[in-house]
Amino acid sequence: MKAQTAEVDQQQLTVRAEVANALQKIQFLEKGTEWPDLKSFNAEYTRLIEEVAANFRKGNISLLQFIDYFNSYSEHILHANKFLSDRVLAYEELNYTTGTQLFNTLP
Repeated sequence: MKAQTAEVDQQQLTVRAEVANALQKIQFLEKGTEWPDLKSFNAEYTRLIEEVAANFRKGNISLLQFIDYFNSYSEHILHANKFLSDRVLAYEELNYTTGTQLFNTLP
C-alpha cells in the first residue's frame, strides 16, 4: 500500500512539474506579444516590402538594395511564424499535460 501511495505521489509531482513548465513557457512567450500589435505590424511590414518592390520596378532602388530588403522581410516573416508556432505549441503542451482542452488553438 505504501508503495502505491508513493507511486501516486511521484506521479502527482511529475504532473505538477510538467504543468508548471508548460505555464512558464506560455508566460515567457506571452511577454513577446507585448509588441504593439503583431497583426498591424506585419501588415505594415508587408506594405513596406510592396513599396520596395514598386520602387525597384520603377528603378528607384538597385537590385542589391531590393535583395537586401527582401531578405530582411523574409527573415522577419520566418521569425514571426516561429514565434507564433512556439506559442501555439506551448498552449498545446499545457492542454496535453492537463488532459483537458483549456485553450482552443485552432482558428
